[in-house]
Amino acid sequence: MHLRPQPRLRRTPLVVLSTALLSVVSLATATAWAATPQAGPAASRPAATAVAPAVSGNLLTDPGGESAAICSPSGLDGMTVPGWTITGGEPNVVCYGAADGSPTTSAPGPPTRGKSFFTGGATGNAGLNQNVDVSSAASVIDTGQVGYHLSGWLGGYASQNDRVTLSGAFLDGSGHTLGTTTLGPVTNTDRANTTKLLSKTASGNLPTRTRTIKVALAFTWSGGSTTDGYADDLSLTLSTPVPAPVLSPPPSTVPRYDHVFVVYMENENYKDIIGNTAQAPHINKLANANTVLTQSYATSHPSDPNYVWPWQRADCTG
Repeated sequence: MHLRPQPRLRRTPLVVLSTALLSVVSLATATAWAATPQAGPAASRPAATAVAPAVSGNLLTDPGGESAAICSPSGLDGMTVPGWTITGGEPNVVCYGAADGSPTTSAPGPPTRGKSFFTGGATGNAGLNQNVDVSSAASVIDTGQVGYHLSGWLGGYASQNDRVTLSGAFLDGSGHTLGTTTLGPVTNTDRANTTKLLSKTASGNLPTRTRTIKVALAFTWSGGSTTDGYADDLSLTLSTPVPAPVLSPPPSTVPRYDHVFVVYMENENYKDIIGNTAQAPHINKLANANTVLTQSYATSHPSDPNYVWPWQRADCTG
């Protein structure tokens, strides 16, 4: 079920896209290579002092992956994750009870779970993050008396040691890190080699001058065909009022096209098709006469997804 697949050639679709399709690709690629924040040394972490009860409400956008267009039934699908920035790999939102051996709705885990949870996907290590703006509470934060509470359910699959950490980095107005806190990872030993998610929490006082909290999920692969670090029911609250974020789609600046042409590289490279006017004259005529979107690719199985994903909104079905 979780055997690592043999290497396969990757085919790169060349796309001249409609507004809707290019928006999806832009979302999937524009934020794909931001650096995943690393947990700082113990000395940089805020002191775990007594914290007042939370009054802000959960400040994380889509803390359980319930806003994704679909939840993956296999854990092999590439997708955008609303509210989160993909910082590496191909993280997934997976259905509880998915056919790949994922935890079921009755497996040990969050008592208030929805239909979905986060995983690392099918391409090795992966990452997600989001920035939480807390600048509206700047004056009270700078007294050093504002508490935070970060929590989440973290886990993995059976005896495999795929895992995930949940971290928070406290940033000043210039983006400099003032301190960090990290939950997990939950290893296979912690889970007694069973498929489950465990509750993890961290509390403390925000460093003075904190204006943004960067919350990150970092998935680590150890074996099998998917990265089975699991995360769900994430939460970040403060002991002072801060407006809750609103999930909204980014504005699109994509021009509208009358037609869409998708070129599939059938076990060929880009240069073997585009520019090869002798063997692909018609395709090159279209490419030269229209707009060509390059640097787009599918990272799942190189057969079925390439024929399906452009019509699946935010999902690349494997």
